Amino acid sequence: MEVKPLNEELVGHIITFYLENEFGRIRALESRPYIGVFDFYTQDLTFVDPMPPMPPMPTMPPMPTMASPGPTPLPEPTPRPTPIALLPVAGDPSVARLPKIALMAGGAAVVTGAGLLVVARRKVI
Repeated sequence: MEVKPLNEELVGHIITFYLENEFGRIRALESRPYIGVFDFYTQDLTFVDPMPPMPPMPTMPPMPTMASPGPTPLPEPTPRPTPIALLPVAGDPSVARLPKIALMAGGAAVVTGAGLLVVARRKVI
């Protein structure tokens, strides 16, 4: 908010803050002296009075009712089947295959290593 009056004679006068809507205004509890220098200040404002309410709307006299054939019935909604909820697959499905592949590769490495040991010992003897 900027306070910038055109009249320099207002320096030293008290600034009073109001909160206003189209139905009225309320006054803040705080006020501040106008010093006439461009500067930034933090001013917390407290409004204790309630905001002015909107004036009551005028009531219209009831319209005379005319004889009508009756209310039009609403059409029945068409039943729809409930869709089946499926949970999405989390992550990449190929990740689930990795442990099986690792176990097979480990088993193959053990068998290959054992076979190489057997072959190496036969040549030595």
